[in-house]
Amino acid sequence: MERVTVKRFISIFQAAGPIEAFDSDLYFKLIEKMTVHDDTKLILSLLDGSEIECEI
Repeated sequence: MERVTVKRFISIFQAAGPIEAFDSDLYFKLIEKMTVHDDTKLILSLLDGSEIECEI
C-alpha cells in the first residue's frame, strides 16, 4: 500500500470542514489502522505513516 503524500492530506483536511459526528469517508481517507490499548488510550496510524495517541 502506498503512503499518502502530505499534499493529499492537506487537501482532504481543507475539504472536510468541522467534524460534528463520525465521518466514515474521512476516516478511510486518513486512517490506516486504529489500535485500542485498555480502555484509556488509542493510537491512530495515519496513511502517511505518522501516529496520533489519544486519551479516552
